[in-house]
Amino acid sequence: MSIAVFLLALASPCSAQTSPSIISQPTNRTPVIGSDVTFSVTASGTNPLSYQWRRNGVNVSGGTAATLVIANVQSGHAGTYTCVVTNVAGSVTSNPATLTLNTTPRLVNVSIRALAGGGEDTLIVGFWIAGTGAKTLLIRGLGPELLKRNVTNVVADPQLTLYSGSTAIFSNDNADPTLAADFERVGATVLDADAKDAALKVTLQPGGYTVHLINPGPVAEALVELFDLSRDSGTRFVNLSSRLRINPGETAILGSILIGSTGSVLARNNGPALGELPIDPPILNFLPDPFLRVFPFSGGTPIDENDDWDISLEPRFAAAGASAWTAGSKDAAVRVTVAPGGYTFHATGTGAGGVALIELFASP
Repeated sequence: MSIAVFLLALASPCSAQTSPSIISQPTNRTPVIGSDVTFSVTASGTNPLSYQWRRNGVNVSGGTAATLVIANVQSGHAGTYTCVVTNVAGSVTSNPATLTLNTTPRLVNVSIRALAGGGEDTLIVGFWIAGTGAKTLLIRGLGPELLKRNVTNVVADPQLTLYSGSTAIFSNDNADPTLAADFERVGATVLDADAKDAALKVTLQPGGYTVHLINPGPVAEALVELFDLSRDSGTRFVNLSSRLRINPGETAILGSILIGSTGSVLARNNGPALGELPIDPPILNFLPDPFLRVFPFSGGTPIDENDDWDISLEPRFAAAGASAWTAGSKDAAVRVTVAPGGYTFHATGTGAGGVALIELFASP
């Protein structure tokens, strides 16, 4: 081979090394606390390409792929992210992408603890999802698990059925042990592998749904919990309600966890308002004098309480999508503005018992 041909071979494109180039840049993200977020780049250049993600200029441990997944985002993950792509010919750094937490107040866990039986005493919980896109929820019906919380009279074998309108769409008798990781993800207690408690993992479109906790045994206490597992920014809980019977001396407890920033929650204990509903047959055995108290999860002194509702709350009812009440009725309502955290709403009756509708709203 001549020297000219040899030199031409050395200069052949087949032997050239191409430095990396970013084809697709990472984009800014604004996730909700507890959600998962993904950054990604697409690069070209001579293989092999290596990747190193950085947050605020510091290497992210384990961030050595074209895609960076951050699970269960918390405040400490906020910052500016870049990816350095490297090969034998050099390196290139992507454009910066910011991770900024969505701090809009939102409910991510709502629950109610009350007596549950069969027939008219079935514990029914309604909830509403607002927004766009699908939401993944964990829904649990606890009985035996409450024994660990010093509750003695519990539903021995709760069963759950989820309805969309009048159509049953999901059901469960005993919880699937494979849901343990999801329980941990949302901060819920992990159920025993052989527990008789019920649990569902479902993905739902926005709209209204009801959960029926079915108790094949005597009337006893149960807890229905709803957890926002996906915590996507497009959908959120806006309302939880439960119709049940409150006997003298008994308390039904609604729980809620608020994240993001300081927000407001409206709670209502409907009694006489049920008697005014235009339904056939009318509700005659309603709770005559409802009462409400609000506590932090840690207990102690009530944050707020109400016996007979204040007419000044009427605009708040309309803003939250709650039904109007007759001025001067004995129904109870509170609206509290609280910091992120957990709170319980204790619904009781003054004097005689009866049927009540307990409601919790994210309040604008």
